[in-house]
Amino acid sequence: TLESERYLSMIVFPIIIAMVILAEPIIHILLSNRYYPAIPVLQILPLFILLEVLARPYQSQLQGMNMPEITRNRVFIMMIVNVLLNLVLIPKDIKSVGVKLAGLGSEGAAIATVISYFIGLIYIRLIAWKKTGIKGNYRILLHAAAAAIMGYILWNIENVVRIARWYELLGVAALGIGLYFAILFVMREFKKEDFELFMDTLNVKKMLGYIKDEMKGK
Repeated sequence: TLESERYLSMIVFPIIIAMVILAEPIIHILLSNRYYPAIPVLQILPLFILLEVLARPYQSQLQGMNMPEITRNRVFIMMIVNVLLNLVLIPKDIKSVGVKLAGLGSEGAAIATVISYFIGLIYIRLIAWKKTGIKGNYRILLHAAAAAIMGYILWNIENVVRIARWYELLGVAALGIGLYFAILFVMREFKKEDFELFMDTLNVKKMLGYIKDEMKGK
């Protein structure tokens, strides 16, 4: 569980932070300037993916221990939190009772989603700790720190250089991810065996051969 959490965190953190920082050029290149009002949503909503990824190893572990009710409870709690926050954050008011609300619209919906997934993460981590004694992997903090530094660098690059073409976007994103892993390397969090594991995983030919052997029952 701890190792899967570590690798998932290591992979997802830079992708999500890059999406958040580069939201404007992503929308400009993939959609159009007409969708610029959606930039705040794109900067908020991807965070729920990160939270779900961090919760997944613990949820899978508890399911493997024949505790499906934990997953059910987590989903139920997240639904309740999401609905309540949507009621508070999306509309401007409830005219029938004269109550003023946040009126954030789609941004409010994105915030509600992220908060509900955060609550779900806290719940599943607490239950996993009570049931198994696993407190989590502190190395996630290193990933968060490296991603924050990467995000700051990308933010400064975006302020200096206009990213208007898809290849420019890919180049800046690749630079950011390269910096992220370089920072982890300096922190001694990204090692040779990690690099070899990633390269082995990305070996499409080997992966297809493995799938073929599995289908043949070898």
